[in-house]
Amino acid sequence: MHGLDPDDGLLAVGDNRQATVLEALGALGRGLDLVTVWYGDGADLDEAEALARAIQAAWPALEQVEIQHGGQPHYHFLLSAE
Repeated sequence: MHGLDPDDGLLAVGDNRQATVLEALGALGRGLDLVTVWYGDGADLDEAEALARAIQAAWPALEQVEIQHGGQPHYHFLLSAE
C-alpha cells in the first residue's frame, strides 16, 4: 500500500493499510481540522470506521473524521485532509 499526495508524491509505504494511512497523514503536518475517508473496492465500512477511530486517536484535536463510500475501483481509501 502507498500513501500518495498529489503535490508531494509518495508519503508512506507499508503492508498495513491503517499504519500506512496514519504515516501519510502524519507527513502532511499539523493543523488539520477535518479528515474525510472515502472507502472503495477492497475495503468495507467496518475497516473505514476502524481507520477513522485510529485517525481520531492519533490526532485528538481533529474536529471531525468523516466516512463516505467512494466506490473507487483502484484505491482502498482516498482521504481529504483540511
